[in-house]
Amino acid sequence: MILVSFNQEASGVSSGNSSQGFHNVFFQDNYSSNAGWTQIGTGVSVNGSAFPGVVKFNDVAGGQSVSEHRVFRELPSALPERWIMQFDYKFTQSIIPTDIILALTDTSADPQKQPASDSIFVEHGGFTGLDELSVDTGISTTPPIYISANTQYYITIEKTPSQLKMSIFSDPARTIQVPGSPVTETISPSDFKQGLKFIQHDGCFFCGSARVLTAEIDNTEILTKGNQ
Repeated sequence: MILVSFNQEASGVSSGNSSQGFHNVFFQDNYSSNAGWTQIGTGVSVNGSAFPGVVKFNDVAGGQSVSEHRVFRELPSALPERWIMQFDYKFTQSIIPTDIILALTDTSADPQKQPASDSIFVEHGGFTGLDELSVDTGISTTPPIYISANTQYYITIEKTPSQLKMSIFSDPARTIQVPGSPVTETISPSDFKQGLKFIQHDGCFFCGSARVLTAEIDNTEILTKGNQ
């Protein structure tokens, strides 16, 4: 199910986010349908017959600058300057991973083919190939937070005009942060002026085929403040 609303309070919002004024649901998807999503390649799917109700990275290998494995969907409008994004993440297998598990981009092109400062990536592995998550703008990157296989994580990304902040929690109420969380990255108010208009889940176009990831994403939600 996909829900887009600018006047509805989010049922899944933590009390901390609500108290900060992030209570308008801009985008919400529990991936019970693939309607509205475009799939390129076979490695990443939404609500597939074998993996219903999630975004599935099914042994996604690097594309060797030839193959794309991703899904994308257009947002209802460009994101405002301030927002919070939340999603659930769990991986079961990785081999020197370098995957853009979630991206917000200016266009529907492959995230790695878009100009720096036109996108925000949540990456598993970066180019280190380690089991860690970070946020990358193409200009700068947050410090990584290490994660473990077969463990459910609850991710929160908060954007202001001058900062990106990633928190990783071990509980669905988002009250218990994992070691190393949160991390921040300084950005410029002039970044993303083209607007972030698409959400994508992507492998790695430029990576070699030895890099592999099996993982799931669920319950993605973007929240905004009123009167932005």
